[in-house]
Amino acid sequence: MNPESKPSEVSPSVSVEVKTDTSGSLTTETSTTNLQEIKTQVLSVLSDLFTYAGQFFKEYQKPLTNIGLIVALLVAFYLLVAVVDAINDLPLLAPIFELIGIGYTIWFVRQYWSAEARAQLWADIQTFIDKVVGKKS
Repeated sequence: MNPESKPSEVSPSVSVEVKTDTSGSLTTETSTTNLQEIKTQVLSVLSDLFTYAGQFFKEYQKPLTNIGLIVALLVAFYLLVAVVDAINDLPLLAPIFELIGIGYTIWFVRQYWSAEARAQLWADIQTFIDKVVGKKS
């Protein structure tokens, strides 16, 4: 760029071509055909959705049942904790439950203090474990 040269004026020229089609036709046949194809595909997927869900449940029935049981146990545990917390907030109930627990502990220790009583308790526990596990006694 020489400072001595004068800038030349450039006039931009834009040509606009307007086509007029038949009045009132906002959509073309190709877009209608595309919409029909999309609609057909969506309806076919939705109509087979219950079939897909049934096959999925049949294939993964045991894991889904286990997950459902785990979620149910977590909800039951949460509700149990909420009930115990509500009972614990009532006046005089918490100390009464503590006294009941201390009394039961004293009874249990006194009941199974001797070696013979502890052996009988251990035999009862082993019998119960064998029944749960499935061993023959």
